[in-house]
Amino acid sequence: MEKDNIKQNLKNITADKNIIPSIHNYCDRWCEKCTHTIHCSVFKIEQELNLSNEELDVKNQQFWTSLTELFQATVELIHEKMQELEIDPDIEIPSDDFISKSISSEMVIISRNYALEIAKWLDQQRQVILERYNTLQNINTESALLFADTIEVIQHYFMIIATKTYRASLVYDDINDENDDARGSAKVTIIVIDRSIVAWSAMLTYFPVMEDDILHFLKTLSQVKRMLLVAFPSAMEFVRPGFDE
Repeated sequence: MEKDNIKQNLKNITADKNIIPSIHNYCDRWCEKCTHTIHCSVFKIEQELNLSNEELDVKNQQFWTSLTELFQATVELIHEKMQELEIDPDIEIPSDDFISKSISSEMVIISRNYALEIAKWLDQQRQVILERYNTLQNINTESALLFADTIEVIQHYFMIIATKTYRASLVYDDINDENDDARGSAKVTIIVIDRSIVAWSAMLTYFPVMEDDILHFLKTLSQVKRMLLVAFPSAMEFVRPGFDE
């Protein structure tokens, strides 16, 4: 009987008029912060049909809006700092003839190395991060929560960047910018990279003594983004089901 209930639940989910097919293929896999859970069959299945997600989606939209607004100034700060140090975040990549699988392979390697570096860095700085959070908590709860959100963004996305870059590269076929699945994966990766750049920029205000490490991570992210845009120049024009419609 339980099997029959599961089958019926799956049928109910797929028949739900709010469900947007394939929306889960081009998301950032952060269900807890997603603004479109009511449209996702994967989320509904994982939640076993315990659905009251409209309120959750609104709350998550406020999270991203607040995060973006509060970090805008820090993005400008990091650009000024990189200019001051004469650091060019973009790498020079020849176009046309050079756009081949070598770019695909290189961006996968760089994004994978970024993930490994961040995992190691977060582990090494765990105590320092905790101490800074506790200090902020004693001064201002809101500041502490914002700091925690910053760390959370970095933690959630460092592996996603590697996996999504790899997914885009799997369907990358020489000079082919017409593959929707590849462009969709590339677009999600770029969005995730941009969010990570914002978070790392904010980290510089919390840990100015870690400037060298943070600038290195920012430069790496910019390199991967640049490579994705060269490999998939129309990636940002791809319309992700639900998110961009």
